[in-house]
Amino acid sequence: MKSNKAFGTSRRVVGISLATLAMLAVGVDARAASPLDEQGMVLADGRLAVSPSSPVWGTGLDPALRSRLEARASDLRAEPGRAWISWDASTELPRELMLSGVRAPGAMSSPVVARLFAQLWLASHLDLLAPGTSLADYELVANDLSAGIRSIGFRQLHEGAPVQGAQIGLIFKGDALVHVGSRAVAGGSLPASAELRVSEGTAGNRALAWLATDYPTATLQVLPGAERLWLPLSTG
Repeated sequence: MKSNKAFGTSRRVVGISLATLAMLAVGVDARAASPLDEQGMVLADGRLAVSPSSPVWGTGLDPALRSRLEARASDLRAEPGRAWISWDASTELPRELMLSGVRAPGAMSSPVVARLFAQLWLASHLDLLAPGTSLADYELVANDLSAGIRSIGFRQLHEGAPVQGAQIGLIFKGDALVHVGSRAVAGGSLPASAELRVSEGTAGNRALAWLATDYPTATLQVLPGAERLWLPLSTG
């Protein structure tokens, strides 16, 4: 597995089957038999996966880090309007952008116009949001107009499979783009398929073993057709 060293991230990504996601906390590691032993997901090498860090607005960042991140946002800053950015300090990627003055004529009345604008804007800013990815890595999953707000959502894919929890959402109000939220993963931290560590069969067996600890008398089986996905893990 790879780390995105170019941006100082400690995130790791592994490939698993959706139907067997729960098994990763236990199975081969005896410590997982008691949930009081470790608070969190224990990785195969013994490290503990931790929750992503909270986003930090620019003024709350270390000055040196802030300067480096603002340099990456220079193209966005040069565009018409204003932008306020919160950053994930561990991955050095934006988490939220509040925007002013980014006009999107027709976005409220036409879902097609809104989708095209969102795709064009996204393609122009992926070097900031998720360097190393392209527009082809994002699948449209939502285009909703409700209470005068249009929300457009994309989920991130890698080699055709979804990256768990990785998504980008754009919010339009009054024919303007006003907010972008991102949980996207930088392309440099995504491994090739050859690096998959957990096969579907192995994952299924471990999931059954884990469930059996809570339901020892139940009849359990792994259903066919599980979806392959990539699971980002932060190790702090």
